[in-house]
Amino acid sequence: MKKMLPMLFFCLFCAQAGAQVPATGRWQSLSYSSAEVNARQESDYYELIRELADQGQINRNPAMLAKLRDILASLIPAATKLHPSSADWEWEIHLTSSADIDAVCFAGGKILVSEHFLLQLQLSDGEIAALLAHEAAHALASHQHEELSEARLLRDAPGNDLTLVAEQLRSDYRLQLKLSALSYQHEAEADQLGMQLALDSGWNPADLVRFYEKLARLPDRALLSRSVPLPSARLSMANGMAKYWASLPAPWHGSVAARAMRIRHPDAVAMR
Repeated sequence: MKKMLPMLFFCLFCAQAGAQVPATGRWQSLSYSSAEVNARQESDYYELIRELADQGQINRNPAMLAKLRDILASLIPAATKLHPSSADWEWEIHLTSSADIDAVCFAGGKILVSEHFLLQLQLSDGEIAALLAHEAAHALASHQHEELSEARLLRDAPGNDLTLVAEQLRSDYRLQLKLSALSYQHEAEADQLGMQLALDSGWNPADLVRFYEKLARLPDRALLSRSVPLPSARLSMANGMAKYWASLPAPWHGSVAARAMRIRHPDAVAMR
Protein backbone atom coordinates (compact mmCIF):
# COMPACT_ATOMS: atom_id res chain seq x y z
CA MET A 1 0.00 0.00 0.00
CA LYS A 2 2.80 2.39 0.80
CA LYS A 3 4.22 1.84 -2.66
CA MET A 4 0.97 3.13 -4.17
CA LEU A 5 0.98 6.43 -2.31
CA PRO A 6 3.46 8.27 -4.56
CA MET A 7 1.46 7.28 -7.63
CA LEU A 8 -1.83 8.23 -5.93
CA PHE A 9 -0.40 11.62 -4.98
CA PHE A 10 0.83 12.11 -8.54
CA CYS A 11 -2.61 11.34 -9.97
CA LEU A 12 -4.37 13.68 -7.57
CA PHE A 13 -1.90 16.41 -8.36
CA CYS A 14 -2.30 15.99 -12.10
CA ALA A 15 -6.08 15.89 -11.93
CA GLN A 16 -6.16 19.58 -11.14
CA ALA A 17 -3.92 21.89 -13.11
CA GLY A 18 -2.51 25.05 -11.61
CA ALA A 19 -1.42 28.48 -12.76
CA GLN A 20 -0.11 31.71 -11.35
CA VAL A 21 -1.63 35.13 -11.94
CA PRO A 22 0.76 37.45 -13.82
CA ALA A 23 2.53 40.04 -11.68
CA THR A 24 0.89 39.00 -8.39
CA GLY A 25 1.99 35.35 -8.50
CA ARG A 26 -1.25 34.23 -6.83
CA TRP A 27 -1.70 30.49 -7.28
CA GLN A 28 -4.89 29.18 -8.90
CA SER A 29 -6.38 25.69 -8.99
CA LEU A 30 -7.78 25.13 -12.47
CA SER A 31 -9.88 22.09 -13.31
CA TYR A 32 -10.03 22.40 -17.10
CA SER A 33 -7.45 22.93 -19.82
CA SER A 34 -6.95 26.47 -21.12
CA ALA A 35 -7.77 25.29 -24.65
CA GLU A 36 -11.08 23.83 -23.44
CA VAL A 37 -12.08 26.98 -21.56
CA ASN A 38 -11.01 29.29 -24.39
CA ALA A 39 -13.04 27.30 -26.90
CA ARG A 40 -16.11 27.30 -24.64
CA GLN A 41 -15.82 31.03 -23.97
CA GLU A 42 -15.26 31.80 -27.65
CA SER A 43 -18.47 29.96 -28.48
CA ASP A 44 -20.36 31.94 -25.80
CA TYR A 45 -18.85 35.19 -27.09
CA TYR A 46 -19.95 34.63 -30.68
CA GLU A 47 -23.39 33.51 -29.54
CA LEU A 48 -23.77 36.82 -27.69
CA ILE A 49 -22.48 38.77 -30.71
CA ARG A 50 -25.00 37.01 -32.98
CA GLU A 51 -27.86 37.77 -30.59
CA LEU A 52 -26.92 41.44 -30.50
CA ALA A 53 -26.48 41.52 -34.28
CA ASP A 54 -29.98 40.08 -34.72
CA GLN A 55 -31.25 42.96 -32.60
CA GLY A 56 -29.29 45.52 -34.64
CA GLN A 57 -27.12 46.35 -31.61
CA ILE A 58 -23.59 45.51 -32.75
CA ASN A 59 -20.87 47.71 -34.31
CA ARG A 60 -23.20 50.56 -35.31
CA ASN A 61 -20.47 53.19 -34.78
CA PRO A 62 -17.50 52.37 -37.05
CA ALA A 63 -15.43 55.33 -35.85
CA MET A 64 -15.76 54.33 -32.21
CA LEU A 65 -15.06 50.69 -33.04
CA ALA A 66 -11.87 51.71 -34.86
CA LYS A 67 -10.79 53.71 -31.80
CA LEU A 68 -11.40 50.74 -29.52
CA ARG A 69 -9.34 48.48 -31.79
CA ASP A 70 -6.55 51.03 -31.85
CA ILE A 71 -6.44 51.34 -28.07
CA LEU A 72 -6.62 47.59 -27.57
CA ALA A 73 -3.76 47.13 -30.04
CA SER A 74 -1.65 49.50 -27.91
CA LEU A 75 -2.12 47.23 -24.89
CA ILE A 76 -1.29 43.90 -26.49
CA PRO A 77 2.54 44.11 -26.55
CA ALA A 78 2.61 44.71 -22.77
CA ALA A 79 -0.05 42.02 -22.29
CA THR A 80 2.18 39.52 -24.09
CA LYS A 81 5.05 40.34 -21.74
CA LEU A 82 2.82 39.80 -18.70
CA HIS A 83 1.33 36.58 -20.06
CA PRO A 84 3.51 35.17 -22.89
CA SER A 85 1.00 32.54 -24.03
CA SER A 86 -1.44 35.35 -24.90
CA ALA A 87 0.74 35.97 -27.96
CA ASP A 88 -1.21 33.12 -29.56
CA TRP A 89 -4.63 34.67 -28.84
CA GLU A 90 -6.76 36.22 -31.55
CA TRP A 91 -7.72 39.37 -29.68
CA GLU A 92 -11.09 40.70 -30.70
CA ILE A 93 -13.33 43.59 -29.70
CA HIS A 94 -16.87 44.58 -30.64
CA LEU A 95 -19.08 47.53 -29.78
CA THR A 96 -22.70 47.15 -28.73
CA SER A 97 -25.41 49.78 -28.45
CA SER A 98 -27.16 47.75 -25.74
CA ALA A 99 -27.51 49.52 -22.41
CA ASP A 100 -27.61 46.18 -20.58
CA ILE A 101 -23.85 45.68 -20.92
CA ASP A 102 -21.03 47.91 -19.70
CA ALA A 103 -17.94 45.96 -20.73
CA VAL A 104 -17.01 42.30 -20.53
CA CYS A 105 -14.05 40.13 -21.49
CA PHE A 106 -14.19 36.44 -22.32
CA ALA A 107 -11.23 34.08 -22.07
CA GLY A 108 -8.73 34.36 -24.90
CA GLY A 109 -9.03 38.13 -25.28
CA LYS A 110 -12.60 38.48 -26.58
CA ILE A 111 -13.99 41.86 -25.45
CA LEU A 112 -17.40 43.52 -25.77
CA VAL A 113 -17.94 47.18 -24.84
CA SER A 114 -21.14 49.21 -24.65
CA GLU A 115 -21.26 52.48 -26.54
CA HIS A 116 -23.88 53.61 -24.03
CA PHE A 117 -21.35 53.11 -21.22
CA LEU A 118 -18.62 55.02 -23.07
CA LEU A 119 -20.95 57.94 -23.72
CA GLN A 120 -22.38 57.88 -20.20
CA LEU A 121 -18.89 58.38 -18.75
CA GLN A 122 -17.64 60.57 -21.61
CA LEU A 123 -14.37 58.65 -21.69
CA SER A 124 -11.22 60.03 -23.30
CA ASP A 125 -8.77 57.74 -25.11
CA GLY A 126 -6.68 57.32 -21.96
CA GLU A 127 -9.74 56.53 -19.88
CA ILE A 128 -10.88 53.97 -22.46
CA ALA A 129 -7.41 52.43 -22.18
CA ALA A 130 -8.01 51.99 -18.44
CA LEU A 131 -11.34 50.27 -19.14
CA LEU A 132 -9.92 47.93 -21.80
CA ALA A 133 -6.85 47.16 -19.69
CA HIS A 134 -9.12 46.14 -16.81
CA GLU A 135 -11.13 43.83 -19.09
CA ALA A 136 -8.00 42.38 -20.69
CA ALA A 137 -6.59 41.73 -17.22
CA HIS A 138 -9.45 39.34 -16.49
CA ALA A 139 -8.35 37.18 -19.42
CA LEU A 140 -4.63 37.51 -18.64
CA ALA A 141 -5.29 36.37 -15.07
CA SER A 142 -7.43 33.40 -16.24
CA HIS A 143 -10.34 34.66 -14.14
CA GLN A 144 -12.98 33.04 -16.36
CA HIS A 145 -11.09 29.75 -16.11
CA GLU A 146 -10.82 29.98 -12.34
CA GLU A 147 -14.49 30.88 -11.93
CA LEU A 148 -15.58 27.85 -13.95
CA SER A 149 -13.21 25.63 -11.97
CA GLU A 150 -14.61 26.85 -8.65
CA ALA A 151 -18.17 26.53 -9.93
CA ARG A 152 -17.41 22.88 -10.79
CA LEU A 153 -16.59 22.25 -7.13
CA LEU A 154 -19.53 24.18 -5.68
CA ARG A 155 -22.42 23.27 -7.96
CA ASP A 156 -25.19 21.01 -6.65
CA ALA A 157 -25.99 19.20 -9.91
CA PRO A 158 -24.13 16.03 -10.93
CA GLY A 159 -21.54 16.00 -13.71
CA ASN A 160 -18.41 18.04 -14.31
CA ASP A 161 -18.73 18.64 -18.05
CA LEU A 162 -17.64 22.20 -18.82
CA THR A 163 -20.79 23.00 -20.79
CA LEU A 164 -23.02 21.90 -17.92
CA VAL A 165 -21.00 23.92 -15.43
CA ALA A 166 -21.05 27.02 -17.64
CA GLU A 167 -24.82 26.79 -18.13
CA GLN A 168 -25.50 26.49 -14.39
CA LEU A 169 -23.11 29.32 -13.60
CA ARG A 170 -24.95 31.55 -16.05
CA SER A 171 -28.42 30.81 -14.66
CA ASP A 172 -28.04 29.83 -10.99
CA TYR A 173 -28.14 32.81 -8.63
CA ARG A 174 -27.25 30.64 -5.63
CA LEU A 175 -24.10 29.44 -7.34
CA GLN A 176 -23.19 33.03 -8.24
CA LEU A 177 -23.70 33.98 -4.60
CA LYS A 178 -21.31 31.24 -3.49
CA LEU A 179 -18.72 32.68 -5.87
CA SER A 180 -19.17 36.31 -4.80
CA ALA A 181 -15.97 36.38 -2.74
CA LEU A 182 -14.00 35.06 -5.71
CA SER A 183 -15.67 37.63 -7.97
CA TYR A 184 -14.60 40.38 -5.56
CA GLN A 185 -11.03 39.11 -5.68
CA HIS A 186 -11.13 39.00 -9.47
CA GLU A 187 -12.37 42.58 -9.78
CA ALA A 188 -9.75 43.90 -7.37
CA GLU A 189 -7.04 41.92 -9.14
CA ALA A 190 -8.16 43.12 -12.59
CA ASP A 191 -8.06 46.71 -11.33
CA GLN A 192 -4.43 46.36 -10.23
CA LEU A 193 -3.24 44.24 -13.14
CA GLY A 194 -5.12 46.48 -15.57
CA MET A 195 -3.45 49.57 -14.16
CA GLN A 196 -0.05 47.95 -14.58
CA LEU A 197 -0.91 46.89 -18.13
CA ALA A 198 -2.03 50.40 -19.11
CA LEU A 199 1.00 52.01 -17.44
CA ASP A 200 3.37 49.57 -19.11
CA SER A 201 1.70 50.40 -22.42
CA GLY A 202 2.54 54.07 -22.02
CA TRP A 203 -0.80 55.58 -21.10
CA ASN A 204 -0.79 58.64 -18.86
CA PRO A 205 -1.43 57.76 -15.17
CA ALA A 206 -3.67 60.82 -14.75
CA ASP A 207 -6.05 59.51 -17.42
CA LEU A 208 -6.19 56.11 -15.75
CA VAL A 209 -7.04 57.67 -12.39
CA ARG A 210 -9.76 59.80 -14.00
CA PHE A 211 -11.44 56.64 -15.27
CA TYR A 212 -11.77 55.38 -11.69
CA GLU A 213 -12.95 58.81 -10.57
CA LYS A 214 -15.75 58.68 -13.15
CA LEU A 215 -16.53 55.09 -12.25
CA ALA A 216 -16.92 56.09 -8.59
CA ARG A 217 -19.68 58.55 -9.53
CA LEU A 218 -21.91 55.87 -11.02
CA PRO A 219 -24.68 54.31 -8.92
CA ASP A 220 -23.85 50.83 -7.65
CA ARG A 221 -25.40 48.39 -10.09
CA ALA A 222 -23.69 45.22 -8.91
CA LEU A 223 -26.16 42.36 -8.64
CA LEU A 224 -24.17 41.00 -5.74
CA SER A 225 -22.85 43.84 -3.57
CA ARG A 226 -20.05 41.67 -2.18
CA SER A 227 -18.76 40.84 -5.66
CA VAL A 228 -17.20 44.24 -6.48
CA PRO A 229 -14.81 46.42 -4.42
CA LEU A 230 -16.14 49.74 -3.16
CA PRO A 231 -15.65 52.60 -5.66
CA SER A 232 -13.58 54.45 -3.06
CA ALA A 233 -11.27 51.45 -2.70
CA ARG A 234 -10.83 51.17 -6.47
CA LEU A 235 -10.03 54.86 -6.75
CA SER A 236 -7.57 54.63 -3.85
CA MET A 237 -5.83 51.75 -5.62
CA ALA A 238 -5.55 53.74 -8.86
CA ASN A 239 -4.17 56.79 -7.07
CA GLY A 240 -1.66 54.67 -5.17
CA MET A 241 -0.37 52.91 -8.28
CA ALA A 242 -0.17 56.18 -10.23
CA LYS A 243 1.82 57.84 -7.44
CA TYR A 244 4.16 54.87 -7.18
CA TRP A 245 4.65 54.90 -10.96
CA ALA A 246 5.39 58.63 -10.85
CA SER A 247 8.11 58.01 -8.28
CA LEU A 248 9.96 55.78 -10.75
CA PRO A 249 11.89 56.85 -13.85
CA ALA A 250 9.12 57.73 -16.28
CA PRO A 251 9.31 55.45 -19.33
CA TRP A 252 5.84 56.53 -20.36
CA HIS A 253 6.69 60.16 -21.23
CA GLY A 254 7.94 59.40 -24.71
CA SER A 255 5.16 56.94 -25.33
CA VAL A 256 2.48 59.46 -24.37
CA ALA A 257 3.98 62.12 -26.61
CA ALA A 258 4.16 59.67 -29.49
CA ARG A 259 0.64 58.45 -28.85
CA ALA A 260 -0.71 62.01 -29.03
CA MET A 261 0.48 62.13 -32.64
CA ARG A 262 0.07 58.47 -33.48
CA ILE A 263 -1.17 57.14 -36.78
CA ARG A 264 -3.60 54.30 -36.37
CA HIS A 265 -2.51 50.95 -37.75
CA PRO A 266 -5.63 48.71 -37.65
CA ASP A 267 -3.66 45.74 -38.97
CA ALA A 268 -1.10 45.87 -36.15
CA VAL A 269 -2.89 42.99 -34.43
CA ALA A 270 -5.18 40.25 -35.65
CA MET A 271 -8.68 41.37 -34.68
CA ARG A 272 -11.91 40.75 -36.52
